[in-house]
Amino acid sequence: MAAQTPVDWCELLGKELTICTGPPSVRPGTEEKKTTGASLLASIGSGIGVQDSKKRMDGFSYVQTSIVLPPTLKLLLVYFSGRWCPTCQQFDVMMKKVYEGLKALPESSYLELVWVSCDLSEEAHRAHLKRLGVMLGAPWSPKRLQMFTERWGVNAIPGLLVLDAITGHPITSNGSEDVQKAFETSAASANAHTMDADGFAGLFLHWSELLDQKRAAEDNGDVKADSDSEAGLSEISEP
Repeated sequence: MAAQTPVDWCELLGKELTICTGPPSVRPGTEEKKTTGASLLASIGSGIGVQDSKKRMDGFSYVQTSIVLPPTLKLLLVYFSGRWCPTCQQFDVMMKKVYEGLKALPESSYLELVWVSCDLSEEAHRAHLKRLGVMLGAPWSPKRLQMFTERWGVNAIPGLLVLDAITGHPITSNGSEDVQKAFETSAASANAHTMDADGFAGLFLHWSELLDQKRAAEDNGDVKADSDSEAGLSEISEP
């Protein structure tokens, strides 16, 4: 097996990630989301570092990237969206459900998600993160966003990259399409815009199989240039 050069996520994403651990903005009649959030906190990085996070202010905490993205991680989902993008606002709702569903799986410790803000200001970024619930967010940084677009060919939002958590190599740049198809399949069978545990497990299995195929190709030296495609409907630019 060829040696894999590990990527330094602290360098790429920042030494600390932000997470909204304060009281969520819950509409009347949806108070059960508080319990879901507590469960998610326990599943992020196996709960290590989240309880001891620092710099609590306005409901936000900061956790060490090296702890919540441990070496045992297999898949890293990197989600790009901005509040100014109407399509992103709709897809944010899907991604909250997907994240909750994936982190409820027995294999949740092998997968993590980090949101990268495409918002136009740090204030908008913080307001957006509150709406995303218990989801890890990279620090707001136009420079870092530009670096991501160059490194991974992200040129439209909403976009979901599925990466090899060890090397940072793309498994698929069409993660958003995978999510949409999974929701459509579940909705057709259940007659509701939702997804059950089997749907989330199917997504994880699909991405895990792609990861195995990617690594096998790299071991055999049969690696082709990644074909980047449009990850969404809105270009990453000011509205």
